[in-house]
Amino acid sequence: MLFFPNFVLKSKPISDINYRIRHCLTIIILLLLLPVAVQAARQQRPSFYARYERFSTRVLYNMGYTYLYKRQMADSALVCFSIIANRKDSRQLADDELRLYVNAMNYMGNIYSTYYNRFDLADEYLDRALQTAQENHFTDRLPYIIGNKANVSFVYESINGSKNAASQFIADNKKIFWEAVKVKEWRCVTTTYYNLSLSAFASPHPDKILKLISKETASVSRLKIPKNTMMLDEAMLCSKINIAYSKKDYAECARLLNSNMPSKTDYAKYNVMPMMHVVLVQIYRKMNRDDLAKEELAKLDKMSRAPSTQPVLKYSINDILYEYYQQNADSALAAHYDYQRLKTKDELNNGNNLSTVKQGRFLRELEQIRLNFQHEQQKQRTAAIVLVIVSLALVILIFLVAIIYRAYKRQRQLIDVLYSRNRQLVKSNQLLLPVDEEPASDNSPKQKTADLPEEIFDSIIKIMEDTEVICNKGFSMTQLCYLLGYNRTYVSRAIREKWGTNFNGLLNSYRIKEACKRMSDTKAYSNLTIEAIAESLGYASRSNFSTVFKRTTGLSAAEFIKRNKEESMR
Repeated sequence: MLFFPNFVLKSKPISDINYRIRHCLTIIILLLLLPVAVQAARQQRPSFYARYERFSTRVLYNMGYTYLYKRQMADSALVCFSIIANRKDSRQLADDELRLYVNAMNYMGNIYSTYYNRFDLADEYLDRALQTAQENHFTDRLPYIIGNKANVSFVYESINGSKNAASQFIADNKKIFWEAVKVKEWRCVTTTYYNLSLSAFASPHPDKILKLISKETASVSRLKIPKNTMMLDEAMLCSKINIAYSKKDYAECARLLNSNMPSKTDYAKYNVMPMMHVVLVQIYRKMNRDDLAKEELAKLDKMSRAPSTQPVLKYSINDILYEYYQQNADSALAAHYDYQRLKTKDELNNGNNLSTVKQGRFLRELEQIRLNFQHEQQKQRTAAIVLVIVSLALVILIFLVAIIYRAYKRQRQLIDVLYSRNRQLVKSNQLLLPVDEEPASDNSPKQKTADLPEEIFDSIIKIMEDTEVICNKGFSMTQLCYLLGYNRTYVSRAIREKWGTNFNGLLNSYRIKEACKRMSDTKAYSNLTIEAIAESLGYASRSNFSTVFKRTTGLSAAEFIKRNKEESMR
């Protein structure tokens, strides 16, 4: 069998804005440095591999083809094609290189199956070729690849005793034949038809299979296939033999075969020759010329024992010899070829049981190179993902920094406004009200009662301006009423009418006003902590003081002190 060769004021201030900006900048620097740590480590290549690595993809492809089909050097061909395969794993290939890659993968499937008995790797590389061809719409390559996959499957299934292998092979190749005709891939047409013809004569019942492919036989001679198409002569010869055989003109079949026996000098034809001897065995048996059939069997036996004969072909030859002598009741020779067949089968089924240690080392080295390239590719993918993530993170971080900076600028403006407001109120001896409350204007309607004399307001102000009194922790509404000489209800009504708040609100306003004075007096109070100031003002705790200060001024106590220091340094 031949494989296909081819192919607002209410806003809350941000107290730690400087820390946030520094933190973001630190993250940005770290993210910028992160990709430096992601590098693809190249492994040392063996000398035989490095020698070819410098060539272009086109040159490598041509070299691989020459090594395989003209110089019978499968090892060197495999190196050339492996470099092409690894290049796709390591970089983006151009369209013309991709086509060469697809063809190279097709060849590698052939090589691994035919020369190294590695049906697993053969199928893997054929799958890579098929996927790339489909993704890039290389429809002209598909028949070749699918044909080779069918051949690999047939050989593997036949060796392992599948009863449906032959019928599946015929069905698959008939589909491939017509698909190749449709896209005018004539090399695939000729090779497929050749394989179909050989499968007929390699079976116990050639007549049956020849009937199945009669449509293909009739079409081959009518198709306008270019004269320089590979395997055209062999396909035309098979067509004539099949027609003559169907007419039971066995003498004509023998004449055609003997007059067209290929030379050993051509690689492709050399691989054809054994199968032509197989066909002759069938023909001579039909002619009742067992003497001539045995001569052909002897030639096949000699070919099977040749060191250059590949195990797949050796198995096919021994299988044919076994079947022949079994049918002719020669138990001794049948047993001999059965043993040779089973021996070859074991070799084929054990992919690591190669013919020589050198070959084993060679394949292991190529496999390690392949794995290294896959590892490098994974690292490159990781680096690319990291770069994308870093880029997105940088964009997001820059956006966030911009937002934070704008908020910082707005906050600084707000702090300036609030600080100036509170300083002006303190200097003008006006009452400090919470930033979200508006003081009652003189024109605002007041609910005055006749029993509230004007002097009560002056008395309340006088007491509230006495810091020794109001800064006492025990100062309360009860004490205020005692000092005023009025009842609680009377005083509450007065405070609510004049200042629009309750006793606690009024007390906090005066205390916070005093707090602003003390925080502004850097000479007298610079050594006091916020806790000490809070305690001196009559507050039980710093937290309580801080809450009231923030609500009243719009600033935290710490921010007010900081802003005051900045103001004094100007």
